Amino acid sequence: MSNEALPSITPAGEPEIRYHAPIHQWDEADRPREKLITRGPAALTDAELIALIFGTGTRTKDGPVSAVQLGRALLQAYPSLHNLSKREMKEMTRVRGWDGRRR
Repeated sequence: MSNEALPSITPAGEPEIRYHAPIHQWDEADRPREKLITRGPAALTDAELIALIFGTGTRTKDGPVSAVQLGRALLQAYPSLHNLSKREMKEMTRVRGWDGRRR
């Protein structure tokens, strides 16, 4: 695991993140998919829900960005799932790591 830190993403209500390991290296209980299976959808944050839709993170010029980090970045720019759902794809591509070509 790398201890290299990316710029922090700190949307309201989310803890600041400085260490970015790929999700597959997280403790199993903290991974969004496993959390959904074992604890149900109510246990997930909005960023984790977005991460499940994306399925994988991405790379930026600053380094890798996990799917959860990407979800947090989108929620920092558009503070709710409702607000995010009302945005045009072109507008959302301004968020670092989001290119609009997710699977």
